[in-house]
Amino acid sequence: MTANHDNETRFDAAMRQLHRASLEQLPPATAARLRSARRDALASPRPRHGLGWSMASATAAVFALAIGVFWLRPDAPAPSPDVAITAPGGDNAIADVLLAAEIEALVATYDEDPDLYLWLAVNDDALPPILER
Repeated sequence: MTANHDNETRFDAAMRQLHRASLEQLPPATAARLRSARRDALASPRPRHGLGWSMASATAAVFALAIGVFWLRPDAPAPSPDVAITAPGGDNAIADVLLAAEIEALVATYDEDPDLYLWLAVNDDALPPILER
């Protein structure tokens, strides 16, 4: 046996002895009240908390439904397609520059995140056959 197990066994025995000594010193009237209280507590039905969880779940569902209805409402204005930005002379140079800047910003996101490429390298066997050419 290990020393740790021996220490635990001695500690357990000492605590049991202290418990027996305290029970011997307990007045009989107090012991009777404690037994009665324990019996009553074990006999009484436990409160159910199912209603609280049901209400919380229903509230979450209502909010999720409200958000979904808000996003899908038919009277919401549709996002406008690309708005043509033209220079005073009818030149589309500004629109081309803005489009190029927007594309560059989108591509820069992928350049700054090497985790995407690591993920692709690890999961390249998961690609569908149509993409493996």
